[in-house]
Amino acid sequence: MALQLDTLVTDLMFQASAAIDQKTLIEGLGGEDALTTKQLLDVDRLDPRAEMELSPSMPFRKRGERRLMVLDESVITPRPDPAADPIINADLRPAKEALIKMCEALPVRLGRLFSLGTWGDAVIVARTVRDLRGIALLPYALDPQVDVDG
Repeated sequence: MALQLDTLVTDLMFQASAAIDQKTLIEGLGGEDALTTKQLLDVDRLDPRAEMELSPSMPFRKRGERRLMVLDESVITPRPDPAADPIINADLRPAKEALIKMCEALPVRLGRLFSLGTWGDAVIVARTVRDLRGIALLPYALDPQVDVDG
């Protein structure tokens, strides 16, 4: 599976107590027809160093939580030169609504929508204010340009 920049990523972090079967998961993700154009990436099967480079959540996750990334290359048109063109022109409103439905249908603690290769989330769906605060501060905490004093 090749990962390319500007791929739309739906990142789902499941609650530690969640026990869901495959049928419930497929239905929650939009059904089998919706998944035919997408790739599923089980982040927990990756080396933790690869997960930290791809989309860091290790400092934020609690023990026993599972994480799944849904990659969709059909939503965003790749930029010819991402270094020269920092703006990703795509309408993410349908993807936002799909993320909200997923988070309502599945026992998701935190849902995020972003593009591969970007530092930041386009949409965040959190069940608690504490989770929202934690995920919003994560890029700041991992930024190598910020020193201890801020």
